[in-house]
Amino acid sequence: MQLLNIKIPSDLTIIDGTYEMERGPSVWGTAYRKDIIIASTDLLAADMVGAAILGKNPSEIPHLVEFAKLKGRSLDMKSIEVKGEKVEDVAENRFHETDGLINFKRRDIKGIKVTFPDNLPSLCSYCWINMEAAHIIFSKDNPGWDLGGLEICVGETYANKESKKVLLHGDCAIKANKDIKSAVAVKRCPPKILNYLPSLMKITLNKERVIKNNDFSII
Repeated sequence: MQLLNIKIPSDLTIIDGTYEMERGPSVWGTAYRKDIIIASTDLLAADMVGAAILGKNPSEIPHLVEFAKLKGRSLDMKSIEVKGEKVEDVAENRFHETDGLINFKRRDIKGIKVTFPDNLPSLCSYCWINMEAAHIIFSKDNPGWDLGGLEICVGETYANKESKKVLLHGDCAIKANKDIKSAVAVKRCPPKILNYLPSLMKITLNKERVIKNNDFSII
């Protein structure tokens, strides 16, 4: 969306902060009342203030860094004028980086590891959201299950050679782990939920459990 505004400039940017969501919608986080509206004729300034209110340094947000470079702008909060509430008075860091296990932990599911890149820009948000949506469905249907030492790789990451089972989510993970012949690979960028979810069930659940999770067997 930031790059779109290079070609189609915005006249006014409004961020509705009536509520903020811990962890974000991709993992169904908890919403909190914030009662803040951010409005600016400067798109970058609006996003900088939004990031700062979430307790984040704008200079550490990859897409803001990229957009600032394209526009020759600074990400120093002192470079913009903020009217109304003081940012430092309303800033609150409720957004915690997910470890990829939050949905499994909520349902007391064990024997699982999710590996994603330290260099987060190499991980597409669409890929992550699709994977998390599948994990929400899977976890809800299989509380307390032991997945038997499964490692899920997403983005440009490398699986541990000692992992008992490896599931590769998307083309980047498949390319990085092409030497692991026993891995289950779910192709595309991003993989479709309806392709990934059956693969996750098949590699972790017995036949009876898979049938219970579906109206039909995928085995």
